[in-house]
Amino acid sequence: MMMNFLDIRAVVALRRMCALLFFWGTVFLPAMAADQGQGVRFATVQRVSGGVQIISTGNAAHMRDLKVGDVVRVGDKVQTLPAAEVVLRTEDAGVVAMRPNAAFVVEKFKAQGGADDHFSVRILSGAMRMITGWIGKRNPENYQVASPTSLMGIRGTDYEPYVLSPELAQQFQQREGTYNRVYQGSTTMRTTTDSQGAILEVKAGQVGFAPAPSSRKSRALLTALLPVLLDKVPGFYVPGRFDAELPAYAAAQLSSALAALPELSGVIQSDADFVGAGHAREPASRAWPAPTGETSRVPNMPDAAVSAPQTDSAQCPLHAIANRWLEQLDAAIAQRDAQKFVDMFAPSVSVVATLQQADGRSTQHTFDRDALMRSTFTSLAQVRDFASRRPVVQAKLAQGVTVEQCKSLEVQSVVIESGARNGQSYRLESLETFTLERRNGVWRATAATTSQR
Repeated sequence: MMMNFLDIRAVVALRRMCALLFFWGTVFLPAMAADQGQGVRFATVQRVSGGVQIISTGNAAHMRDLKVGDVVRVGDKVQTLPAAEVVLRTEDAGVVAMRPNAAFVVEKFKAQGGADDHFSVRILSGAMRMITGWIGKRNPENYQVASPTSLMGIRGTDYEPYVLSPELAQQFQQREGTYNRVYQGSTTMRTTTDSQGAILEVKAGQVGFAPAPSSRKSRALLTALLPVLLDKVPGFYVPGRFDAELPAYAAAQLSSALAALPELSGVIQSDADFVGAGHAREPASRAWPAPTGETSRVPNMPDAAVSAPQTDSAQCPLHAIANRWLEQLDAAIAQRDAQKFVDMFAPSVSVVATLQQADGRSTQHTFDRDALMRSTFTSLAQVRDFASRRPVVQAKLAQGVTVEQCKSLEVQSVVIESGARNGQSYRLESLETFTLERRNGVWRATAATTSQR
């Protein structure tokens, strides 16, 4: 059927309006993040490891996998699968690093550089390390993180809330509720069951806890459920895959954002805000930095944990030998090849493992090669989705061994492991030491220790 002149004009006008709306939506709105309605940009994905899913705004059935460069918007729900992690850069130059089996929803967000900028997310489960951007620095009263048992505010900070579900609480032998570990700055916590409840301040180095409420809501019970400070950091807090790079990356992003927004230059008066926790100002773009070298430090690992390394030589490339041996060890676990794993240890090996219990006490276990073999075959049969990262590897010649001999090495390594076992995800940080000896041209461990951190 032929279209008349009025129909054609209507189509042309509609096309022009669509083009205008497309231009406005793709050019202006992402840069402004101007209101708190659904669809406003909240963050961009910087790093992904494992399966991370997003349920997009306004359509609970629309679920997809997240990849680097994807945008998270207000109203979206993001969730990580077992052994998965993701790092987001928020539009106010902050950082959100999700741990395995975590989920959160972006409720409200505005990042225009004004006094009414605001940040509001709700953590549904799991842990998220969060380093605040300019909203947390400039408008802390407009920054809120909610969980099933707590409302958290901040005062310019680096912190990690952890919502422990009933299942995880039973597994870790800890109380169900919301834990809040602060690395730098301070946070506040109050219970969600009583809007007039007392506010608890959690400072750097401390962990706050808001327990899950009972079905009974007496005043006495509510008083008992007020947030409290814990005596020590629970053992289930372990660094994430990308933690070694987070502080410097976050500081660089905020510095870059402040330079682009002169009106925000007073948010941070000096670099002193960052120095205390390893943050460092440096020019940067939004791009994630290249992985750090093998001598990079892991947060919260004491300096004395790893001894001073020795320099490699052509006759005895210490670190090349150590790294190759460790790569083979980790590969055997990833491949669930128990025989290959055990073959990397000498028949006379002694392995000492120091493990942290739920009550904070440590226990020590010693294995000979036969016991190691039995334990390894049982454990590896149950491991799935294994991943490991060694941010620190150092090596030196064993005492009394010369470079020319190059027959025995002492190796120390910080290792961060994650995976799933018996349907439950796990993440561990430990310090490992190995005495390696070359026998018949093959390097094998004659002694080993591992200490859970």
